[in-house]
Amino acid sequence: MATAPKNAVQCFGRKKTAVAVTHCKAGRGLIKVNGAPIELLQPQILRIKAFEPILLIGRSKFAGVDMRIRVKGGGHTSQIYAIRQSISKALVAYYQKFVDEEQKKEIKDILVRYDRTLLVADPRRCEPKKFGGRGARARFQKSYLIVVKGECPGAANLPCSTHSLVDEDERSRVLLIFDEDGHAQWFAPQGVAMVKTGCYSYEPMIWHMCD
Repeated sequence: MATAPKNAVQCFGRKKTAVAVTHCKAGRGLIKVNGAPIELLQPQILRIKAFEPILLIGRSKFAGVDMRIRVKGGGHTSQIYAIRQSISKALVAYYQKFVDEEQKKEIKDILVRYDRTLLVADPRRCEPKKFGGRGARARFQKSYLIVVKGECPGAANLPCSTHSLVDEDERSRVLLIFDEDGHAQWFAPQGVAMVKTGCYSYEPMIWHMCD
């Protein structure tokens, strides 16, 4: 003879790559995480975070349910946040399905008012590092250089070595080679990506594009 199924719901919580699944059913207030009582949850310094739903709502609301939680993935902090989210979602779902809508709304309002992530997953992820820099957005420092070769009228008035003719967004070193007429062809030296070439004439502190 088949036994009548118990009132039960199953909900999950996520934080980064950690996933916690909570099976909540009618019971006597037991809460276990991976087979151990929640009171023994490690690390101890983060245990209070997992207890937040219980402390906010009160033990009386948990007295009539048992919760079995399985958590995997991520690190210690991510797992704790996934556990507390799955506990909160499971209790709200249980009260909505088997108790009454009014108590469910009361519980939900308390949780959302304290911290919205108790019921809503946080989609933020760490942006991966890219080549060419120390991190996701930071870039390695780049210096600018102009090397002048050949004859040029007013060569003594050329810009200093740290001044670049290249646009700020086109960061590259530039090699200027002047001909006898004072015209300069500029190139990106070996090992640096070519961004632009052009023929320029020089007047003191003014550069003109040749036709």
